[in-house]
Amino acid sequence: MAERLFETIAVDGVPAVDVIVVRKDVGDAWLERYLHAPGVPVIPGPPLMSDVVPVRAQWQKALPVARGYYYVVVDNSSSVGAVAPPAATIPILAAALVSQPSAMVEVAIQLGDAP
Repeated sequence: MAERLFETIAVDGVPAVDVIVVRKDVGDAWLERYLHAPGVPVIPGPPLMSDVVPVRAQWQKALPVARGYYYVVVDNSSSVGAVAPPAATIPILAAALVSQPSAMVEVAIQLGDAP
């Protein structure tokens, strides 16, 4: 039976974030690389969906999926997806004294029958 993954995401504090959906096997491999190597690794397989969520917009998508497990990844790095925040130009010692912008992301994920 086909189902849909309904995603609703709202972002504030940064211009945009990427939202990426991958199958569990791809997400597990990606997480393993992230935990054991420096930096943000590239996605080790094709995403089922990748999109940009702009600031202060309520973004919604319905993605048809097969029964199973999935990762919904919200990313604000320049390593993954289309969003590329500017690189920090503040020296490391001074960075602790300067308030960096924080992203506030609200996420709702629901599963339902596909029409």
